[in-house]
Amino acid sequence: MITIVIPTYNRLEFLIEAYESVLQQDSDKYVLFIVDDSTNDETYNYFSKIKLDPKIFYFRNKKNLGIVENISYAFSMSKTKWVTMMSDDDMMDTNFVSESLKVLDNSSKAIVISSFRDIDENDNVLEVYMHKKVSFNNTEAFVELFYNNYPTAGVSGFFLNTELCKDILQLKNYPNALLSDSYLCLSAAKVGGMETIDKVIYSRRKWSGSLSSGGRS
Repeated sequence: MITIVIPTYNRLEFLIEAYESVLQQDSDKYVLFIVDDSTNDETYNYFSKIKLDPKIFYFRNKKNLGIVENISYAFSMSKTKWVTMMSDDDMMDTNFVSESLKVLDNSSKAIVISSFRDIDENDNVLEVYMHKKVSFNNTEAFVELFYNNYPTAGVSGFFLNTELCKDILQLKNYPNALLSDSYLCLSAAKVGGMETIDKVIYSRRKWSGSLSSGGRS
């Protein structure tokens, strides 16, 4: 079972695509938390009018937390062994859950990184990041990630072991480094090593308003 968290902020059009890509999974072995930090009512109005599957939960923050605290809050909701974050403008392939579980179910590492592709705002493929199948101990993983030999889809598309990474995932006021995949990945690798998924199962959207391009989540 995987926990998927989607922190969102004023981006309903893309969020709907992200949400629907989760609904289209060929495996139901996931729990989804959507954590709404929006300053308008569009996202709330949308989700208040639809019936959610019992494994899908929508939360609207009583006050705007800001991107760092909202991501931290979203991660803190996980009660499963593995948690992954999905940016609200990204998309999962239909086999994201099923393919990842083939690795996650047998992994004792702290972080598992999936292969992924970059897409633009019109879903056109920009670049593909295919990782070979590897398993690294703490030191090896830290070095490989430090030199960016295994890039990730920003702060999304990779999996954290909630037990090994509990100190990383605790609700707190993280430094702005949380907005960088390197902070989470290096921290996780340091405590428990890394594995990779050698199939492209995730799409990171790169456009003027995305985190990957320096925009606001």
